[in-house]
Amino acid sequence: MSSPSREFFTLDLRGLRAGLKSRAASLGLTESLVARSILAAALGVERSDSSGPSAGPRTTPQIKLSVRLPKTAASRLDRHARAAGLSRGVYLTRLIDGAPPVVASSDRAAMLNALNASSNELALPTDR
Repeated sequence: MSSPSREFFTLDLRGLRAGLKSRAASLGLTESLVARSILAAALGVERSDSSGPSAGPRTTPQIKLSVRLPKTAASRLDRHARAAGLSRGVYLTRLIDGAPPVVASSDRAAMLNALNASSNELALPTDR
């Protein structure tokens, strides 16, 4: 997968740095990757560097792992990791640790609608 050319931009965070740092740490990502994710979402564009280089501090030692996947599986992995706003490594780690896969927002809305309909059915009084 080719990565886009690097484009640098300086941003005055005006007091938002602590929040950005906290969010990045909670997701196990770099501050730059979180900022790019937020900016991409605000612009309505798809990020192409979800597994970009990580320059931030690490809390646990890491190793590089190479795996061979069919192209369709690799594309699904990238798509799901992007939908979750995570790098491929963080997304895989969460799956390995037993976290359920992230559901796309459209699927989540359909599931919530089905749950509400089911709950409404159960909540209706029966004539007995």
